[in-house]
Amino acid sequence: MSALLQQVLAAKRQRRLALAALPFPEKVRIVEQLRQTLAEVRAAAPHGKTREATAHTGTASLEL
Repeated sequence: MSALLQQVLAAKRQRRLALAALPFPEKVRIVEQLRQTLAEVRAAAPHGKTREATAHTGTASLEL
């Protein structure tokens, strides 16, 4: 395993431990903030460009 991958995995473990140590209300606040960010991203996306709509655009040209 490369040194960079080891660093990434160690940082991921540390972040998970830090999140686990947070009190429940703080975890809820983080989730609500993520939901708000997602809503803003979806609102800024071109109309009709949802995950489902874009998932098939790359494969359409492969179907014969």
